Amino acid sequence: MTQATPSGTATDFVPRHVPALDGLRAIAVLMVLLKHFRQATPYWIWQVLHQGGFGVYLFFVLSGFLITRILLAEKDKRGYFRNFYARRTLRIFPLYYGVLALYFWVLLPIFPTSNILADAHYQGWLWGYGYNILMAITGKYFFSSDWMEFGHFWTLAVEEQFYLVWPFIVLALRRESLVKLCIAVVVSTPILRLAFYAAGANRYWSTVFTLCQMDSLALGAMLACFESSGRLKTFAPLARRSALGLGAILIICSCFYPKSPWTTLPIIFYHGAVALFFGAIVALAVCGAFRWLDNRVLREVGQKSYGMYVFHVPLLVLAINYVHLPSRLRQWAWHPLVADIIFFSFMILLTYGIAFLSYNAYEKHFLKLKRLFRSAVSAPTYVDASATPAPRMAVGSESGKTGIR
Repeated sequence: MTQATPSGTATDFVPRHVPALDGLRAIAVLMVLLKHFRQATPYWIWQVLHQGGFGVYLFFVLSGFLITRILLAEKDKRGYFRNFYARRTLRIFPLYYGVLALYFWVLLPIFPTSNILADAHYQGWLWGYGYNILMAITGKYFFSSDWMEFGHFWTLAVEEQFYLVWPFIVLALRRESLVKLCIAVVVSTPILRLAFYAAGANRYWSTVFTLCQMDSLALGAMLACFESSGRLKTFAPLARRSALGLGAILIICSCFYPKSPWTTLPIIFYHGAVALFFGAIVALAVCGAFRWLDNRVLREVGQKSYGMYVFHVPLLVLAINYVHLPSRLRQWAWHPLVADIIFFSFMILLTYGIAFLSYNAYEKHFLKLKRLFRSAVSAPTYVDASATPAPRMAVGSESGKTGIR
């Protein structure tokens, strides 16, 4: 299917749709929801659910892989930049800017809150996909109120900044050079996180700054290079051993993982290990190792994962601060754990329901326009990587009543 040329490009590489990746997308978003929807669970359960926040690395690896394979397939084709940016715009912008417009132009004037109004002059960072940079520069968390949270939008900023630059890099480099660059990025990113830590920079530099998240994105991009050259399956045995080994190590480490890890030294390297683990998982999925991921339910959740990510935090804030649902359930249920299970299940269904309505009543009309900008992906049901924003939020006490990061 792929034929290498002297320039290191693939002349006839047509990336096939891999249904298991839709399932992985669902797993990633459910991991994040599992983390944020947990309530007063026993500590050992809390500790396990807390690891769900690392679903962000699965999102990033998927994004790096899916975006790069499209760019490699269209590298020598007409409309390379136009098609890529048009399709990203149609997938990402309508929901993102629709939510911002609804909040700042409609809801905030009706329901003003002092802390949001105080932060309103920073909203340009949100509109310009620079929220993560604002957090790193100021060392502060913005746009948190009793009925709305925008903290999770920093991950959308990371991905959008990646999309802005990456097509130029893919176009400029031969595939072999691109692989070398990806390896260099994977190695240097933990070192950069360590440098920020050693310099005494605030925690946001090493956790939300785009360059400190590039190892996961570069891993996915490197896998796409191997796939386009037909060499990915040769790495399947190594990926299998890596997944087993890293998985065991991460499970052991998670038992000792600190409750508030974002300023600690181990997290700098722990993040890299998680990224490598998910890189191995994605490689195995592309090679057909996880056929159970190719089921209708997971694929449906994966398709709606963008909306689920965008809406789950505002819904959680409303459920806690206005409906007081967790406390009501604990009064009714015979055990707090039962109340938490009911709350989590209800919030998952509610989040999916809102995302389903958004997709079919609003987003889908923009997605239909993507047919004007055909990509090289062979399956029409392919869901773009931009549908899987990379959510990872830490829990802290300074982010409003819900403590969401």
